[in-house]
Amino acid sequence: MKLTFKLLAGIFAGTAVVILAISLLSFTFTQSALEKSIGKNQLGIAGQTMTQIDAFLYERYIDIQAIAGETFLQDLLKGGGKQRKTDTNRLKELTVVTGPWDILYVTDRKGKILLSTSEEEIGKSIGHEPHSFFGFREAINGKTHHSDLVISDDTKKPTVIYTIPVRDKEDPKQAVIGVVGGHLDWPAVEEILENIPSPSPEAHVMLVDSEGSVIGCNLPNREMVGLNLKESSVVRDVLSGGSKTIFLPESESMLGEASLVSYVPQAGRLSYKSNGWGLILEVPRKTAIAGASKTALRLVLLLLPVLLFMAGGSVWFVWRSILKPVSLLTKTTAAIRSGDLSRRAPIMSQDEIGDLGATFNTMMDRLKTSHEGLKQKVEERTKEVAASEAKYKTMIDTCPDAVLIADVEAKTIRYANPAACRLLGYDQEELILKNVADLHPKEALPHVMEAIEGSSQQESVTAEEIPFLRKDGGIVVMEVSGAAIKMDGRMFSIGFFRDLTERKQAEAEREKLEKQLAASQKMESIGRLTGGVAHDFNNLLGIITGNCELALNETKPDGPVGEYLKDIKEAGERAAVLTRQLLAFSRKQVLQLRVFSMNDVLIRADRLLQRLIGENIQLLTLPAPDLALVKADPGQIEQVILNLATNARDAMPHGGKLILETKNATLDEEYTSRHPEIQPGTYSMLAVSDNGLGMDEKTMSHLFEPFYTTKGKGKGTGLGLSMVYGIVKQSGGHISVHSTHGQGTSFKVYLPQVEGAAQPLRAEKTAPAILTGSETVMVVEDEEKLRKFICRVLGEKGYAVLEASSGDEALRTVGSSGKPIALLITDVIMPGMSGREVAERMILKKPGIKILYISGFTENAIAHHGVLDEGTHFLGKPFTPETLLHQVREIIES
Repeated sequence: MKLTFKLLAGIFAGTAVVILAISLLSFTFTQSALEKSIGKNQLGIAGQTMTQIDAFLYERYIDIQAIAGETFLQDLLKGGGKQRKTDTNRLKELTVVTGPWDILYVTDRKGKILLSTSEEEIGKSIGHEPHSFFGFREAINGKTHHSDLVISDDTKKPTVIYTIPVRDKEDPKQAVIGVVGGHLDWPAVEEILENIPSPSPEAHVMLVDSEGSVIGCNLPNREMVGLNLKESSVVRDVLSGGSKTIFLPESESMLGEASLVSYVPQAGRLSYKSNGWGLILEVPRKTAIAGASKTALRLVLLLLPVLLFMAGGSVWFVWRSILKPVSLLTKTTAAIRSGDLSRRAPIMSQDEIGDLGATFNTMMDRLKTSHEGLKQKVEERTKEVAASEAKYKTMIDTCPDAVLIADVEAKTIRYANPAACRLLGYDQEELILKNVADLHPKEALPHVMEAIEGSSQQESVTAEEIPFLRKDGGIVVMEVSGAAIKMDGRMFSIGFFRDLTERKQAEAEREKLEKQLAASQKMESIGRLTGGVAHDFNNLLGIITGNCELALNETKPDGPVGEYLKDIKEAGERAAVLTRQLLAFSRKQVLQLRVFSMNDVLIRADRLLQRLIGENIQLLTLPAPDLALVKADPGQIEQVILNLATNARDAMPHGGKLILETKNATLDEEYTSRHPEIQPGTYSMLAVSDNGLGMDEKTMSHLFEPFYTTKGKGKGTGLGLSMVYGIVKQSGGHISVHSTHGQGTSFKVYLPQVEGAAQPLRAEKTAPAILTGSETVMVVEDEEKLRKFICRVLGEKGYAVLEASSGDEALRTVGSSGKPIALLITDVIMPGMSGREVAERMILKKPGIKILYISGFTENAIAHHGVLDEGTHFLGKPFTPETLLHQVREIIES
């Protein structure tokens, strides 16, 4: 903004403020004076009205005194109170002649009404009206009386009650022989209020009595009559005898807006009982002072042209003597700044401004001479610098690595080559002057700032990895080499950057895959080990538990030997459970696949879980209504739910919430890329979640390993989750775990969805009625003691048994025997010939023979990934004699 404009604006503003202040003061002073005059005038109107009312009341006092002197009243009172009709008519005529009366009456000395304008009152006692009775007593005592403005107890209307003694004119002492009383007709007083010369049609005119109640007003419907205003400060002043005009705020005004109020007390021509009544005139303030505001505004408008003329003269003088010379000098300096060194300032006066112009011209003559010599040197040096800069700029711009130069003190980017712009996603204009802090993640800023400060101490930075923030929010890691340079007296840090993002990603991906591979190989190795152990152990358990049960049948169960055998049998059964868990983990158990909805298993397991988890845990089951079908072993899936629920229960020792839910899920390529063991597709998901203790990272890393447990000694085998892992994997599914220490855990099981109709969860089987038989059975088992056990069980039940320790021996035995063989019982895994091969070759020799495979695990000999071929009969080791006999009888009869 130019100085000339600033000065002119300042003068105008100052002048405007002065004019505005004078105008406001003039307006305020004039308006205040006029308001006082209006208030005084309004007070005069109120006083005149009050005087008019007082004169009206006094006239009624004179009128009733004249009535008291009427001759016909003398005759009435002396004649024993016997009235004539002419007396009543005469009294009514007097109300017309003397003025507005509501009622006139005449009483004897005892207060009995002898004559009245209201014939209903004749014969009554004056004592029924308190105000009238008081006046009666005064009149009987020879005193004239008039009341204050009061509310009549009879008419319930405002009035003034006059009572005058009637004296015997013929008695020298003028004794009181009766009383004349009159109640003023109040509408005549209100007519005076209505005709007041009010300054506004909205004005309120009110008469208040000694109690502060409104007894008269100018409103047509008299809506204010009866209101008690004793709490009003205005009414209190009236009752105390004050006379004044004041302004009332909206909160105190009867008009509901700010008002101008005048009030006067009674005029006082009559001697009243009290001095506590008067008149109030209230006018809206905006109406009362409207004329004053207009008059004040007209006076200000008359003064304004004079003030404006004076302001204009001041501005012209300042412009002519100061601002114009300064403006011309400013234009001269602007021309010189643009390169016109021949321009000189004009000399318009011989004052200080003229001296300033002459000095300026002398200085410019000397500067022009020096400038011409310096210009030549600068041109020569500029050509040399330009050539050097072009050479180095070309080198940096074509550099394949990113180059950034930052101001060490300001922490801003001052240069970025094209490679840096491409790498960070910015245009060069966006990157220049950007703050260094905007180009790095928050956690890396302290180290970056330390490196920049170090460069200011001439320290170099070599091969250091620093993360950068791209414009799109992505992170790029760069290898940085840099140093400090000094240019134009300031320190700058120059850095060379090489993108390491792809290399870092490749290293991270390789590390992740290596960990996954190691974990997979670890689990696979453990699986092979446990599967082999379980196979041999099942053979041993079959011998132990089978022979133990046979021995129990031959022993008294209550004897000591029977107890020992029971303990052996129980230990064997517990060992059998462990081997089944190991087989489940190693995925070498036999699955009985069915197509079903996991909702059905979830609902069936719900009933078991209610008893399993205890009352201090809330169980919530949320089956998805549209859940797709899966193909798996329902019993194994039920075992998965029970194991996960048991673990959740143990993680909530003080109670909590267990949630079981199902839903349809889609695992996309992004998810499966992080979990290579599962294929993209649609799955049915089963989730088991709790809000218990949760797990840390160390526990999570060993979660599915067999025999790993966080429970105390003797409280867990560490095989529950291992079995869950094996069942899910053998079913072609996937399991994921999300846990936060102290907040809870969620297991999610995904099984592939299949099409088709749902099958019953368990095939209904009818137990054979008898377990004995006479058919011939071939038993092939390489474990001698187990083979002897099987043969003994079958032989005791009537079967003819052929036995063999290998496939070759079995085929030779069949060849030498001419008996028909109903059933072949063969172990699956044997040295030399497997059970599958024995069965295939036996069928060729005996086409009608039926096959029962027995084994601790399958090793894909009779199953594919643990799934039995259609129509294949299988009995898992170890088994009881009863189970064996049921299975044999069922196969033979099928």
